[in-house]
Amino acid sequence: MAKGKYIEAFGMRLEYMEEGEGEPVVLLHCTGSSASQWGALSGELRSSHRVLSVNLHGYGGTSAWDGRAAFRLRHEAALVDELLRQVGEPAHLVGHSYGGSVALAFSRAMPGHVRSLALFEPASFHLLRTGDPADALAFQEIVQVAETVWQALASGEYVLGAGYFVDYWGGCGAWSSMPLARRQALVALLPKIGLDFQATVNEPAGLEAFRELHVPHMLMQGEHSTLPARRICRTLAALWPDARHCTVQGAGHMGPVSHAADVNRLVTGFLREATAH
Repeated sequence: MAKGKYIEAFGMRLEYMEEGEGEPVVLLHCTGSSASQWGALSGELRSSHRVLSVNLHGYGGTSAWDGRAAFRLRHEAALVDELLRQVGEPAHLVGHSYGGSVALAFSRAMPGHVRSLALFEPASFHLLRTGDPADALAFQEIVQVAETVWQALASGEYVLGAGYFVDYWGGCGAWSSMPLARRQALVALLPKIGLDFQATVNEPAGLEAFRELHVPHMLMQGEHSTLPARRICRTLAALWPDARHCTVQGAGHMGPVSHAADVNRLVTGFLREATAH
């Protein structure tokens, strides 16, 4: 992946990687990850697009949240907005999990700056608050995960909190199978993981706020994903009946990493059509 670039915004530093030329594509990573998760996809897109892989607050070389206010998705979206103001034109947005929720928040706030949306299981847990009983059950499940992380932070049990988080999304044994260096990195990131949950659970926007996003959409999910992820994708698919909805066979929530070739194929095909749209 290209060497990191930086811009200053709101007294903070945003790190991003840039490759290629053409219509801009912004790649937004999941919680606990970084722009590097998109290395293969960026390599595939750079011949046709200007690819901007962003490190969100507290990841990579981007400044950590300074705590001046309750952390919300709008604070991540503001960084994306500042980057695109410097780019000078609308962009296609690709987001995984937390990055997908940031993409949605940005699209709602700045719809004129978005050419298309490709989302793999956006972690927009707030959309489950006012749904049907199955949504309520899914919301209760993910709030329990968030509360376990918050309790681990409060008690100083960072290793237990990080392990619980990883095993929830990756399946039992995902934590123990990780290399030690990766586990240590995630333990250090647990405070930001807690903030990411805070932002996605407490986001005030309801489902109707996203109905009028009149751009091409693609929703992706894994075959073996968790209940909250499945319910969010179902809800958005019903909201956007014209959206492309794809299931990646054999994948779970971490499909963009574990099944990168399959996910990247879907994204590149979608962007090829959206660019010609």
